[in-house]
Formats: sequence, structure tokens, C-alpha cells
Amino acid sequence: MSRIRIKVSDISSLTDARYCAGMGVQYLSICFDDSGNTRLDPTAFHAIRAWIEGVEWMGEFSGNNAAVLRDMANAWQLTTWIIKHPELRTVPELDDLQFISSATEADCENRDSESLEIEIGSEEKKDTVLVKAASGSGQLRILKNPASASEIVQLHQQFPELIFNLNSGEEERPGWMDLSHLQDILEELEENGFYLL
Repeated sequence: MSRIRIKVSDISSLTDARYCAGMGVQYLSICFDDSGNTRLDPTAFHAIRAWIEGVEWMGEFSGNNAAVLRDMANAWQLTTWIIKHPELRTVPELDDLQFISSATEADCENRDSESLEIEIGSEEKKDTVLVKAASGSGQLRILKNPASASEIVQLHQQFPELIFNLNSGEEERPGWMDLSHLQDILEELEENGFYLL
């Protein structure tokens, strides 16, 4: 039996955050667009955070404006950020933050020293990318959106240090989240003894 590390992105309600924490998910993240907008506001987030224990929170920022990121980090009190623009790492005003770079197969080269979030786009390149992803002592390696529980198990056996990123559910109406896809994967892992609290 082996513990698999899971991250769930785009948390937007207490419902999905509590479900994930109850299933033993280790990392939860809030997604922000280029302008710093998201489905939550800081007040709602802090209320959710107060209910949830035992998880590490992250922000995901797709923009490249350092001032926007600084304001978000202050308002949301998040110190770990997944970013698409690695130049944000060198901004002095952000030197108290920890960064994970979002990378594709094409730009994985020369990233051994960085923590990476990698999105796999093709089966043909998977082995090469994951070998690259699994290298680098002490760095977080996050694989985005694996297709199924069986794929997670297979890749975990090859690369036990990888963190697997799953998406939260969609809010189909106010206050009601469809977590069915996320539930299917987490519960199948748990049933097979690979994902234990």
C-alpha cells in the first residue's frame, strides 16, 4: 500500500474543500485569471480556510503583473503560487513568496532547479516528460489532470514523488457542486488501498 499525493485545483466553496480534506487531499488551490479575479472573494476564502485543517493552500495565477500578484498574496494570505510567467520569480517585491512554474512538454528542458506543474498533452511524450518531472531533489513536481485512477496508480509506481493535480467540481447552481468526477477518482484510489487517510 502506498500513499499518493493529490492536489485539487479551483476550489470555490466549502463543499468541495471539506470533501477534499476529508478524503485526505494534501494540497488545495484557488485559481486566478490574468486580472486576479476568481470565483471566491477573500472573505469567503478565509471563512472556508477556518473550517479546513491539514491541507496546504496555494494560489494559481495566469497573469504576469507583479503588482496584482502582490495584492492577491496579501489579501488571500497565500505564500505558495503556481505561475505561468517565471519572470515573476525575480521581482524583489515578491521574494517572500514560493513559486511553482507551470510548464508544458516543450519548455521542460532546463527546468531541473524549479518546482514544476506539468500538463501532459500527448501519450508519445509522456515518459520523457515524467522522467524530467521526477528529477530534481527537493522540488515539487505536479502532474496536471491525469485521466483516471488507474493512470495515477501506474504513474505513482514509476514516480512516487509526483503530486497529481485534479480539478474540483463545477458549480451547477449556487451552493451545489458536481464533484462526481473527482469523487470517482479519489474513491477508486481509496478502495484499492493506494490512497489512505
